[in-house]
Amino acid sequence: MTRECIQQLLIKREMNQQLISKETEQTLLGGLINNIDLNILTRLEASDFYTTAHQEVFLAMVELQKEGKQIDIPSLLKGTITTGLLVDLSDRGCTTSARRQHLEKIKELSQRRKVVSLCDDIKDRAIAGDEDLFSKLTKGTLDVTEKSSTQRLASELSASMIEHLEAPAESLIKTGYSSLDQGIGGFAKGQYTLIAGRPSQGKSAFCENIVEKIAKDHHVYYVSAESSEREFSSRMIGRLSGVGHNKLGQGGLSIDESLRVNSAIDEMSKWKLTFEDNPSITSSQIFMQAQKLKLQGRLDIVFVDYLQILGDKRDQNEYLRIGDISRTLKTMARTLNVPVVVACQLNRQSEARAENVPSLSDLRDSGQLEQDADMVLGLWTPEFEGNLQLDKRNIRILKNRHGSLATIPFHFVGRLVMFTLTTEAVAKEIFK
Repeated sequence: MTRECIQQLLIKREMNQQLISKETEQTLLGGLINNIDLNILTRLEASDFYTTAHQEVFLAMVELQKEGKQIDIPSLLKGTITTGLLVDLSDRGCTTSARRQHLEKIKELSQRRKVVSLCDDIKDRAIAGDEDLFSKLTKGTLDVTEKSSTQRLASELSASMIEHLEAPAESLIKTGYSSLDQGIGGFAKGQYTLIAGRPSQGKSAFCENIVEKIAKDHHVYYVSAESSEREFSSRMIGRLSGVGHNKLGQGGLSIDESLRVNSAIDEMSKWKLTFEDNPSITSSQIFMQAQKLKLQGRLDIVFVDYLQILGDKRDQNEYLRIGDISRTLKTMARTLNVPVVVACQLNRQSEARAENVPSLSDLRDSGQLEQDADMVLGLWTPEFEGNLQLDKRNIRILKNRHGSLATIPFHFVGRLVMFTLTTEAVAKEIFK
């Protein structure tokens, strides 16, 4: 064995020692003998303990607890667990008040060991040229973070709820449309929202309209798998200037129109907007980019346009593929604690329904979408006497875990690809 290999082994051994505390494991397990605490027991997994013997003792405790039996030295004697081990643990046991501190240390060290293991695995895959490297990295990261953060003590849940209730309304990101905000409050941290509609109903345009209203004050990450940066900018500038994107592309602007366009460009340059126009981007890649922006302090909300055309693997059943994408985007919202707003397609069933009114069952390709979403906004063009009213759009709040359900009427200005509310008088009556 070369000197270099020996040095690497020594470094790895020293690093591993920093991720292990047998004394803490012994002290906590000893404190649970004859004095079990369900809050502690349910927050741990056998894999959180480094020592195999400690894992076996913990599993024995869990089994006895499920059977409703006393957890003491005689009842724990099974398999390879010895009396000497249990007596030693019992002698080292901590007091009830110190359990929480030992629990947190064990969980932290376990988390760090899992991160090191994940890094080693990713390094080996990268060297081997694994084509699915980034998906494995994201999934591994999710597995580690989810297991470390999903369980909470009752006291923690109470404190979290109090914090939520005391949070000011300003913590919500308003859409800028008063009628809609009256019903949904705004986009909340960790919330997963779907904006659903049939093709050509204005899903992308509605997302862009909201971005236009919030990007001055909030860091927006906008991902488009459909529109290029040039198309997106053209619509935005055409809307802000009132000139319209079609005329921008044709040229021949008047002096007044040129001044308005320049003013719009100047205004847009001040936005806190990160735009990505990658037609093959995957949900895992979006998650990774969002994590980077979050670490840089440049992420308050994410928009994705649109779900069904993301570049995630298409070699599996479409129903499963869409479900996997949805779970990744929802996890991103929860993990990064930011609102995630996603445009998605409705199936054709809504077109056969009276007045084209959509429902939750119209969400295309996967029931997972309905299950995952915290909020769903359905978008459609209303009819009058059998004719589509192309200058109008309706938005129905189809699902809202934290607010009202209602239909909100909008004007749609096709030349500017712009949504405007009908009248404030109507808006005030909607949620009475």
